Amino acid sequence: MSSTGYLKREALLGKSVVSKSAEIIGTVSDLAVSTDGRLAIQVQRKNPAASGDTSDLFIGAEDIQAVGDVVLLKSSSVGAPPLAPSSPVVSPSYTSTTSAVVSPPPPPGMIPQSRTCQKCGYVNAPNAKFCIKCGTSLLQ
Repeated sequence: MSSTGYLKREALLGKSVVSKSAEIIGTVSDLAVSTDGRLAIQVQRKNPAASGDTSDLFIGAEDIQAVGDVVLLKSSSVGAPPLAPSSPVVSPSYTSTTSAVVSPPPPPGMIPQSRTCQKCGYVNAPNAKFCIKCGTSLLQ
């Protein structure tokens, strides 16, 4: 993340998009801006042939919980219709529930070394490069 608090397009492209229930939805393929100025990420579905829907998803910025090693969504359900050339960004409807992101337990015999964010104090997974809560780099 830059010192201005914004991520560049290049930093988002190729990141996995993950639902609240840890389901990989797909990868960020581009950014989109609606005619009324709302921002969304364009997500190429992980397995479009299996779902029978080959269209990309457009997920509004308001539906993203955090951006770190992955793009974490606020909800477990996704399903936004594709963005038509002249229509505004349509984001999926989510139920608003807030809960902490819980890391999976360590493998037997291993003691995890978590990474605590210096900016917000959130305890991240040991292999995290960025804070899942605020996006600050965890690499010193």
